[in-house]
Amino acid sequence: MFWALEWSLFALFIVQVILGRYDLAAVLAGLAVALCCIPILKKLGRPDIAVNALIIILTIPVFGLMWMHKGLHDEAVIAIPALILFSAVVGSRWLFMAVTVSSIFTVFLIGLTNTTGLHVHELSPGNLTTASFIIVILMVTGFAVWLFAEDMRESMNRLSREIERVNESQFMIRELAHHDALTSLPNRLLAREQFEHALAVSQRNGTKVCLMFMDLDDFKHVNDSFGHQGGDEFLKETALRLMSTVRATDCVSRLGGDEFLIILESVDDAELMTSVASKILQEVKKPVSIGSSEIVVTASIGIAIAPNDGEDFDTICRQADIAMYHTKDSGRNNYHFFNEKMHERVQDRLNILSYLYEGLSQRQFELFYQPKIDLESGRVIGAEALIRWHHPTRGLIAPAEFIGVAEQSGLIEEMGSWAMEEACRYCKQCLDLGLVDSGFTMAVNISPVQFARGSITKVVSDALKKSGLDADQLELELTESLLIDNSTSIKRALLQLRRMGVELAIDDFGTGYSNLGYLKAFEVSVLKIDRSFISRILEAEQSRILVEAIIQVASRLNIKVVAEGVENQKMAEALSMLGCDQAQGYYWSRPLNAMKFEKFMRNHQRDIRRNGGVPTLRAVPSKRADTATPS
Repeated sequence: MFWALEWSLFALFIVQVILGRYDLAAVLAGLAVALCCIPILKKLGRPDIAVNALIIILTIPVFGLMWMHKGLHDEAVIAIPALILFSAVVGSRWLFMAVTVSSIFTVFLIGLTNTTGLHVHELSPGNLTTASFIIVILMVTGFAVWLFAEDMRESMNRLSREIERVNESQFMIRELAHHDALTSLPNRLLAREQFEHALAVSQRNGTKVCLMFMDLDDFKHVNDSFGHQGGDEFLKETALRLMSTVRATDCVSRLGGDEFLIILESVDDAELMTSVASKILQEVKKPVSIGSSEIVVTASIGIAIAPNDGEDFDTICRQADIAMYHTKDSGRNNYHFFNEKMHERVQDRLNILSYLYEGLSQRQFELFYQPKIDLESGRVIGAEALIRWHHPTRGLIAPAEFIGVAEQSGLIEEMGSWAMEEACRYCKQCLDLGLVDSGFTMAVNISPVQFARGSITKVVSDALKKSGLDADQLELELTESLLIDNSTSIKRALLQLRRMGVELAIDDFGTGYSNLGYLKAFEVSVLKIDRSFISRILEAEQSRILVEAIIQVASRLNIKVVAEGVENQKMAEALSMLGCDQAQGYYWSRPLNAMKFEKFMRNHQRDIRRNGGVPTLRAVPSKRADTATPS
C-alpha cells in the first residue's frame, strides 16, 4: 500500500506540475514525504504504529482537499470509504472510530456551511485534473481492496487447511485414546463402551454378555530372551489369533502388557463360552516364529458373565480378573468361570496383606522347629525352622495362607531376614546349651523372591556374623525352579553362598522339574523328597520305586536324602531299608516352639544315655513324640 500510494502521488505530482498547479503539486509532494515514515516504523518493529500513521497521513489531506476545493463534490470524497475500510481492517479500533466519526462530522460540517452560506464551495465542471484524481483514487482503492481480498482468501485457505489438520488430529487422538498403539486393538476405554453397548443389546434381547480376561503365562521369559521387540511381535501375532476366534459382533481388546479382554455379545449358554475359551487356548499356544526360533506360550483365562456376576464394566472386569488368577494358581493353560468363593479368597488375601504389615511391626511371628533324624543312628542331626503367625484374633495362621501374599507384596524380604536371623541365633543358643552337637544343622526355607531382589547373600552373612554360628551349620532349603533360573544374579548368589560354606538343599524334590543336572553345578548337598511320595511308599509300588531311584542317584552323587512327612514306624523302616539318610515327620515330632524343642532335645539325650550311647531307629518312640507334640 505504501509503494502504491507513493507511485500514485508521484503520478499526480507530475500531472499538477504539467498543468501549472504548483500549490497542489506541493501538497502532494509533502504528502509523499510524510509517508516515508511508514517503512522506517516498520523496520523499527512497530508495524501497528506504521499502519495508524498511514491512515492518519491520508485522512487529513483528504479532508483538507474537500474544504479547499469543491466540498462534497470534490473527488477526494471517493477516498473516504476506502479510508474507513482500510482503518477497519488493519487499523486499531480507536482509529477506525476516529476516521468514521471525523468523516461523518466533516461531511455534515461542509453541508451545514454550504446551506447557511458561511462558506460556499464553488462548483466547476470536470476536467483532466478531476479525472486524474478520481482515477488514482479508484486505482489505489481497488488495489487496497484486492490486497485485502487476497489476504482474506489466503487466510480462509489457511483456516481451511488448519481445520482439516485439526479434524485429522482429533481423529488420531480418538484413535490413540481408544486403541492400543501396538496391536491396534480397542483399549480399555473403548472396551468399556463396547461392553455397555453389548449389555444394552443383551438386556433388550434377554441374553447375556460374556467377558473373558486373558493373560499370557510366563510372557516375561519371551521379553527376557528375545527383547521387547520380539515380545511386541509375539503380542501382535496373539492379537491376530484372538481376532480370528471371535465373531464380528464380539470385541477383542488389549489392556496393556500381556493382558487381553474378549467380550462376547448376546450369548445365552455356557457351551458357546467354553467353546470360544477352548479355541482361544488352542490358538494362543500354537508356535510363534520370532527370528529363527519358535516360541510356545500358553494362556490363562478368567470368565465372568453379565448380569449374573455384575452389571457394570468395572465389576465384571474385576470378577473375570479374579477368575483368571484362580486359573493361574490352578496350573495355568486353562479357563475358569468366576464364583463367589473366588471373591472370598481374594478378599481373604487382601485381609492377610493388611494383617501382615501389623504382624511384622508387632512381632506376631514365631519360629517352630521340626527335628531331622538320622535313620541309621537314630540321632537328631538337624532341624527345619518353620515360621508361624500368631494373630491376635484369627489365632495361628498357617504359612500356606500368608507366604504367597508376602512374596507378592515384597514383605517376604523383611520376614525372611527376621527368620534367618532368629534361626541362626536359636541354633547357636542350642549349641551353647549343649542341646545339640557341632554336626547339627539348622535348615531355613528361602523364597525365590529373596534371590530375585539380590539381598540373600547379605542377609545370610549378617545373620551368621551376628549370631556367631558357623556357616556349615546353616542349610538353605531352595525350590527346584530357583536352580533352573537362567538369571546370572541368582547363579552368582548361589555360588557365593557355597563359598561361604552354607549347605544347599532342594525342598519338595520330585514335584517340579526333578532335573539332577543342576545339583552338582551348584554343589547341592541335600535332597528333600516331597511328602506326597513318602505318604504312598507302603501301598503304591510306583512311589516306592521312584523314591528308591532318587535315593540311588543321590547316593551316586554323594548327596544326602531327607524324607519328609514320615508318620509311622513302618514308613521309617521302609525308608531306612531303601538307603534314605535322614527323615522328619510326625512319627518323631511335629514342629515345636523353642521351649518344647529344648525339652524334646533333653529327652532325646536322656534316651541316648539310657541306651548306652548307641541310639536306634526307635530311639524316639511315638509316645515320646506325642508328649512332645504341642497341643
